[in-house]
Amino acid sequence: MAGARGQPEGGADLRVPEADPSCAAYRRTGVFLRMVIALLGQLQQDRDRANRDRDRERNSELEAQVEELKREQFGSKSEVQAKQPAAEPPAAEPPAAESVEEPAAESAEEPPAPAEAGGGTPEPAAMKPKRRRGRQPGSPPPQRVQRPHVPTQTERDELPAEERQCPQCGQPYRTAGCERSELYEIGFDVLRREIERVRYRPTCQCPEASEVSAPPVPRLLPHTTLGVSVWADALVQVFAFYRTQAGLLRDWAALGMRIPPSTLSSGLRRQRPLFEDVIAALDAHVAQATVLHADETGWRVQPLGPDGAPPRHWLWVCVTPDAVRFRILQRRNAAAAWELLGAAAQDGPKVVVCDRYSAYNALARACGGVLQLAFCWAHQRRDFRRVGTGFAGLQDWAESWLEAIGKLFFLAARRQEAWDPALETARQSGAYHAVQGDLESVVQGLFDRARDELAALQARYASTAGHARAEVDAQGKALHSLLEHEAGLSVFVQRPEVPPDNNAAERALRGAVIARYTSFGSGSAEGALLTEQMYSIYATLQLAELNPYYWTRDYLEACARNGQQLPPDLGPWLPWRMDAERREEALSRPRLARPAALPAPANPSVASLARAP
Repeated sequence: MAGARGQPEGGADLRVPEADPSCAAYRRTGVFLRMVIALLGQLQQDRDRANRDRDRERNSELEAQVEELKREQFGSKSEVQAKQPAAEPPAAEPPAAESVEEPAAESAEEPPAPAEAGGGTPEPAAMKPKRRRGRQPGSPPPQRVQRPHVPTQTERDELPAEERQCPQCGQPYRTAGCERSELYEIGFDVLRREIERVRYRPTCQCPEASEVSAPPVPRLLPHTTLGVSVWADALVQVFAFYRTQAGLLRDWAALGMRIPPSTLSSGLRRQRPLFEDVIAALDAHVAQATVLHADETGWRVQPLGPDGAPPRHWLWVCVTPDAVRFRILQRRNAAAAWELLGAAAQDGPKVVVCDRYSAYNALARACGGVLQLAFCWAHQRRDFRRVGTGFAGLQDWAESWLEAIGKLFFLAARRQEAWDPALETARQSGAYHAVQGDLESVVQGLFDRARDELAALQARYASTAGHARAEVDAQGKALHSLLEHEAGLSVFVQRPEVPPDNNAAERALRGAVIARYTSFGSGSAEGALLTEQMYSIYATLQLAELNPYYWTRDYLEACARNGQQLPPDLGPWLPWRMDAERREEALSRPRLARPAALPAPANPSVASLARAP
């Protein structure tokens, strides 16, 4: 910047020396140079002013990004809105509440319904006492959990003979009933089965007679000493409960059963062909659903040896009301989305609930309208929340949008409660149509408000600069995104079977994300295929409320009995084809401490169950 008026940056002295008044040409040259120097100084000031405005605007944007990053890294993971400080209650009667009252949302994935709704005058916030955590005074105590399927061992504790008499006269006491109580224990046992197969030699001289013996015990893998229960426990622990193989091996070693890591990993990979038909049936069932949730997250496949495939992969998930399908793919584009949803697109019109990632838009265009995208309102809600977090002056504006979107979620939940899937829309109850009308007006009001506010921002955009322009840009981006995705955000309004958010897919990915940080993904391409298979099966079993231990053990035993091949009929193990009796009696009970097929010890006791081998 210039150190003095008329002197540009650099320190060069361009002042014109005094000239001889008698020299007219020299005088005119001096006037011209002074005009040039003044013009250069003015241009330098204008440039400095423009740079300051640009730097101020850029700094405002960077400060907003820093605030958002600080909130994501160090802030609370919950999106509960802060309560306003209690104000003095007004002297006059408070105004009547609106027809729907919206409270703070609990999380970005699942905004909750308001605590109060309906007509009437609510109690002012300042007069409401703060609710304590835990059970409230006057509420009934929680019921004790019943466990009818747990095996019972009756123990009878008696006093010694010298204590069952009167301490003064020595007369004996007589029995007067029992005081009953219960105590649950968990046993930690490893059992080695020594199997003796009796051989029989013929005593006759018939040519057809030969030596026979009892049939061998079915084994899941040939030439192994590990039974079906071991492999079933490994599959459930690693893929259903997201435990690392190293942690599982340490647990087994503490129980007295040491297994090399290579034995466990190779044995799990060898079981992958046993589940291929189950996955094929699962794919066919998912393709028949009319509403699908889709999402993706990062995954790593790191082979131990040299391999040309990059370690960066993506874990895709497709969720239906009764099934879940995971895929581990190398790309995060429309082609990968087609591998996940292509079969569903070939089976008729479908609705895909997803976020606003461009790959889904490309897939929908490539399918020619067969797949209709329903965008997630929870993701849209985050846009306004980021604006309020990054710009202190826009916090009230963002809070008003969060409250309006929260009212949308509340009405969608109310409509879901009143909706009967077996009835057509015209035959639904009056409560359904009342909530439906409120929902339509609220959603349309959000889009109308966005158009009005965006037009007002565009009108005053040219007159803003610096921090004010950064605020206008942040507001405009959130509003423009809302209007750009209006068609996808409105799908759920006329279709009650479509939820307003994509929480089903995000919840399905939650356990896999934890496993990604603890196990660092998959160690080979074969392991990645097994991972996507088992994640899909166990997530589907969880939706069906089936016990993964019983299902896995029962299925692997059937494979072992069939000569280490797939069972001829998969119907008894597919949740959507399983009869009610098998579901209730065989696969839905809690897991017993000891597998039912293994013999119990002769005299079990608490001490023997708790003792480590």
